[in-house]
Amino acid sequence: MLLIPTTSYRTEDFLNAASNLGAQVTVASEEPSSVAGLSPTRFLTLDFSDPESCAAAAREFVKEHPIRGVVGVDDRTTRAAAAIAESLSLPQNPPLAVEIAQDKLLTRRCLGEAGISQPRFREMKLPLSSAEGEEIEFPCVLKPLHLSGGAGVIRADDVESFVDGGRHIEGILQVHEDEKIRGDGRILVEEYVPGWEIAVEGIVREGRLSVLAVFDKPDPLEGPYFAESIYVTPSNLSGEILKKVTALTEEACVALGLISGPIHAELRGDGENLWIIEIAPRSIGGLCSRTLRFGAGVTLESLIIRHHLGLSLPEEGREDRSAGVRMIHAPKAGVFRGFQGLDGARSVSGVESVDVTVHAGREVLPLPDGALYLGFIFARGKTSSEVTASLRESFSKLEVIIE
Repeated sequence: MLLIPTTSYRTEDFLNAASNLGAQVTVASEEPSSVAGLSPTRFLTLDFSDPESCAAAAREFVKEHPIRGVVGVDDRTTRAAAAIAESLSLPQNPPLAVEIAQDKLLTRRCLGEAGISQPRFREMKLPLSSAEGEEIEFPCVLKPLHLSGGAGVIRADDVESFVDGGRHIEGILQVHEDEKIRGDGRILVEEYVPGWEIAVEGIVREGRLSVLAVFDKPDPLEGPYFAESIYVTPSNLSGEILKKVTALTEEACVALGLISGPIHAELRGDGENLWIIEIAPRSIGGLCSRTLRFGAGVTLESLIIRHHLGLSLPEEGREDRSAGVRMIHAPKAGVFRGFQGLDGARSVSGVESVDVTVHAGREVLPLPDGALYLGFIFARGKTSSEVTASLRESFSKLEVIIE
């Protein structure tokens, strides 16, 4: 059973992976039309915001249609997937572990109790005041507890930007209908740690982490907002540092109680120190998984489905060539009309594709107000630096048209 929201980027990739494995698929979504034309075996309509109702519906469903594995494809579906799997006694992360991992404050508390290296933090309540700002050590980072993709994450360098940042987050939260995201006004205020940033992609099996890829982020993420641009793998970090990255990430998984399934972690380091910035109980977002191929062209989605079906994973690791992706964010608010320069961007050496993922006519917002990707550029090459150069050149040929 694949839990796929109507707005997911990843419907086609997961369905193709299941088809290549010969697996019968039930797609659970808010609306069956979200997968129209992709021919899954069965449909089930679920309210992902209510995990218990999802579990009850699944229990009725399996009386006629047995299920061997459940996969939630993104942040919006992992809690429902965990509840369903627990209800059906299928391998999955415990619902409590998923709940903790999806709450930035609970994550920080849990990692802190386990002594995991992370930024110093404190809980604060909106609105933020100048008096509170006088007690803060700057720079700091303000974070809503339940948004993802960099939405609402703001760096503050002084009391004025601290108060303004809190006001900005209030506005972002007010537009959400989801009560959990709107929250009770609490946010996370944490230490800004300088240094390079990486992303770790892995699968946890019986509590042990298998790292599938480590992505470097060659563009600095220093704020005031944190729009991720380029991911490239393999990492240029030394083998010694990568061992520490693996060990720290696994310790964080254990501390959070993540025991089964994909994880996506963000870490920072400065050569001597490593800090866990975030760890999520799901795989990499957007279309970024298309950078990863294992063995004879096996996709990340295939590995995830194999894991949840209890099948063995291919022994071959990631392909030898370097690969990367350039995520394209909205540069300003308005109505997206399209891209100019697509042909030129696609013709750059090393670029495999430039994919547009937003329909013309849609209203878009830049970070930190919105976290929607307009498109993705994919490239491969002999080295990470070669791939990075291809991605930069391709992006330079694009003009985003927003009215």
